[in-house]
Amino acid sequence: MVESGSHTPFRDSIRHAPEVSQPFIANTPVGVQKWPFKEIKRGKNASSKETVVFEARSVPHEELNPQIVRVSYEASYGLKAKRTLVLVRPSGSEFLFSGGNIRYESGEIVISYSLNLSGPFLTEDLLRDTNQFEASILVTNAMDPNVPPLAWIQYNPSQKIPIDVRFPYADFQQALKGDVEKRERQQFGSASYKQTYFQWEHLVGAKIGASKYDSAIDTTIPMYYAHRTSINNREPVHIKNTPYEGKITRSESRIFPGVGRLRFSRMNEETGESWMFSVPDLMDRNMLFREIQHSALRDFFYQYPIIFCVKNRGEERQWHSTWGQIDKAR
Repeated sequence: MVESGSHTPFRDSIRHAPEVSQPFIANTPVGVQKWPFKEIKRGKNASSKETVVFEARSVPHEELNPQIVRVSYEASYGLKAKRTLVLVRPSGSEFLFSGGNIRYESGEIVISYSLNLSGPFLTEDLLRDTNQFEASILVTNAMDPNVPPLAWIQYNPSQKIPIDVRFPYADFQQALKGDVEKRERQQFGSASYKQTYFQWEHLVGAKIGASKYDSAIDTTIPMYYAHRTSINNREPVHIKNTPYEGKITRSESRIFPGVGRLRFSRMNEETGESWMFSVPDLMDRNMLFREIQHSALRDFFYQYPIIFCVKNRGEERQWHSTWGQIDKAR
């Protein structure tokens, strides 16, 4: 949702942007580096007054490709929304887009859209091929980036599972604090988290399930158990051996030609708490490749509205949305 304008002028609010006082922290193959941000002057036309851009450039090193991290804010949202783009120059070519993120703050949470290379390799040919990128949307804690996402969807139409959605195995306040069952993996030093999930799989269709730590080989790796379901099922599906039931619905109406809405709903049958995550059913990589870099934020949020809603028994719904509370998937 577009928020009403702040009484603080846009230029004055920018003084509180983290890029003014904090460098970009880069974890590179040659160690952690700090790249300071500088504001980029963009002339005196009308558009330059509506947008502020910061850039951080990598420290030159013979083993690293030169990089630019570009962060921008727009007057219509102030500090509530920002765009971050990463540009890289491989093998002496021009700087090319290698990944981007647009985030929107809504109270306790942040809704983020990302488009990044799907693999670890980085060449000019890969960077110019939009099919090598995958899109994702995350709902995260606004204050602590180390807390596991509250909701997450990944779009990858060329894979066996083109749509994958995850919720932590926890109620909202637990998830917001990071009170989610996790197990450290000794070999890699990372953690896995207990989750419920929704998927669409080619040749199989829609699935709803949950993960468990019951592997006899490695107790830090979750095993995933699924139940077949259908889009727009009349009744939700109970996820066996959990307190949860889930449902996937899709809208008939369309915001743009060829793009509908998917709604992933989960309810805790014991507490009555329910979650709803409403997203576009398609994120076209060619369009997103262009729009995440160049579209005005207001236009971007209008084209790709995200809604995350939590409801407890006897309480008002908690709406978190990048564009209004109208859920086309109802």
